[in-house]
Parts: sequence; C-alpha cells; structure tokens
Amino acid sequence: MASAPRVTALTGFGAIPQKDVNGNVIFATAPAGQFPQTFPDQNQVGGYAATFGLDSSIRTPYSYTMDLSFGREFPHGFALEVSYVG
Repeated sequence: MASAPRVTALTGFGAIPQKDVNGNVIFATAPAGQFPQTFPDQNQVGGYAATFGLDSSIRTPYSYTMDLSFGREFPHGFALEVSYVG
C-alpha cells in the first residue's frame, strides 16, 4: 500500500500519476494511432482481457409489466375510469 499513487504527492487536481513511488508504471501508454488499428496483446498490461472478477452465474435481469384500464360513461355527463399499472 505504501506505493499507491494516492500516497505520493500529487502535482495538481487534474494530474494523473503515471508511476508509483517505486517507479513502476501504473497505466500503460496508449498505442500510437494507425490504420488498421492493432490492439495490444490481451495478456500484457493494458490489454482488453478481463481475466478475473466475472461471475458466470449472473443472469440478465428482466421484469414483467401490466397495464389495465376500464372506462364507463354514465348518464348526465358522468364518466368513471379505473386503471392499474404494475
């Protein structure tokens, strides 16, 4: 924990530290732009693989909705409408 960037002296509000107090790189630099784009190796630092922290038992959430309305017109200009939303 002693090498965490928040322990080091920050240089400014918007300045993101690039190295920890031991001199190790925290964030890999972005690859140079080119066409076609070559993505970094997924096994290297800065790759796009998520190799831990994923739960394979998570299911996509869903919900059921129901709307019901009933309307009735009575004599003398009266009307009644009852609705349920759930």
